[in-house]
Amino acid sequence: MIRCDLSAAMMIFANCAGAIMVDSIFRKTRFYGATLDFANVGRSDLSEASFCSASLKNTILDNTKMCRADLTGANLTAANLMYADLSNACLKKTNLSHANLTGANLSGAYINSAILKGATMPDGTIHD
Repeated sequence: MIRCDLSAAMMIFANCAGAIMVDSIFRKTRFYGATLDFANVGRSDLSEASFCSASLKNTILDNTKMCRADLTGANLTAANLMYADLSNACLKKTNLSHANLTGANLSGAYINSAILKGATMPDGTIHD
């Protein structure tokens, strides 16, 4: 799947592992409990999407627009979030271990209880 528009879709418990959805639009889409491991969703618009309890391990999310997204309890272990816009996103209890956040915009994002061990932060430093 490339360049699709699934705005406001319900992708609850969907299995999209390995899917290619580059340059797609998922505004306000609900991915509750979905699996997107090893998917490529780069350069997509995921504004206000909900990924509560979703698995996005090793997912490519570079240059994505994820402002105001809800990633509560999502697993983004080793995800590529380079230059992603995560402004005002909720990252409560989100696992970002070993994720690459180089150049990402985290302004206004709730990251207080996110798991960041080994993550590459926006400024290039590695979180301990």
